[in-house]
Amino acid sequence: MTDRMKTLSAQQRAKFEEFKKAVSDVSCCTHYNRDIDLLSWLIARNYDVDVAADMMRKSMAWRERHRVNQLLEEWQPPAVLKDFFPRGYHGMTKTGMPLFIGCLGRMDIRGMVRSCKKTDFVKFALWCFETGGHQLLEISQKTGVPVNQFLIIFDLECLSMAQIAYKEGFELFLDMTRLMEANYPEGLGVCYVINAPPVFTVAWSMVRPLLRGTTQSKIQIFGHTGWQERLRDLIAPDQLPKHWGGALVGADGNPYFSPKICIGGEVPSNYFQDPHEVEKLVLHGRRLQVRRAGKYEHRIDVHRPATQITWRFCTKGYDIMFGVFKEHNSGRHEVVVKDRVYSHLVVEAGKHVCHEPGVYILEFDNSYSYFHSKDVHLDVVVV
Repeated sequence: MTDRMKTLSAQQRAKFEEFKKAVSDVSCCTHYNRDIDLLSWLIARNYDVDVAADMMRKSMAWRERHRVNQLLEEWQPPAVLKDFFPRGYHGMTKTGMPLFIGCLGRMDIRGMVRSCKKTDFVKFALWCFETGGHQLLEISQKTGVPVNQFLIIFDLECLSMAQIAYKEGFELFLDMTRLMEANYPEGLGVCYVINAPPVFTVAWSMVRPLLRGTTQSKIQIFGHTGWQERLRDLIAPDQLPKHWGGALVGADGNPYFSPKICIGGEVPSNYFQDPHEVEKLVLHGRRLQVRRAGKYEHRIDVHRPATQITWRFCTKGYDIMFGVFKEHNSGRHEVVVKDRVYSHLVVEAGKHVCHEPGVYILEFDNSYSYFHSKDVHLDVVVV
């Protein structure tokens, strides 16, 4: 694989040196401290130094705020995501670009949403991105050639309109796309979307506007034919599972090379959240009503450092936005990022350790809903 730093024109090299100087004060994680990684931010913003520097600074601040650098050490995905989210890193192209395969058409998104929280999905997306970043570093160290891009195969075999029309699932996919575009620039070398059914045009019309022009140009979409020859040209048989035209099979002879490549499938009901959890909250939790287009603030006085606030809540019929804030003299700041949560499908639970005394606010925000008030059943423990 060609070192992209060696292909820069004199003008691009000058822009890169200007950008590198502009962000020299930024504390980078290991994903972004190489020249090739810095270059990605510049390419993502069409060599506009100021815009690229702003993008990078915002992303590094986001990483610190969400402890993304520590995610692989501090967090483990729920079993349902590890076992049923269809994905896998394996193999290399003939030019040395690593492969990622996602069998999105076989994803039981309804089953996974019934089994874990939205925040788990978001963290899992980051977990996958971070895992991929570490693999790129390892490959670069082994080969001596800096690598920071993947060839991605998204197989849409079995994709149905029911999957696309599932609101909560599709919103999750859009959230993951936004995260990738804002914080993992140029990680995509090329993407082959294969076995795309006619209904995929509906999904693509909503995803495409979220992607930068350079990202869109790297995506090639195929139906059930045409992609086989393309993959054979790029990938040797011993690097690709048999199902996609290679020679690799699993230990039991399966053509998907699972479990190295997870192919998804229907989530068994034993992974689902216990329905009694909702019943307990309805019976014993505090009932709040959030008006249409309104908000509700549950205020907590914290008197000593290291106090932990733990919450569990559910809503009836509809989702709601939730976040945690700390009040201070000049206003308030966010300590748990506010986001729409699917508390009508699974119990939303979380905790926050208060590093300093003061007033903390659990905010339930229904300002986006002009037609429905929301019933919230809340249980809070402060220790």
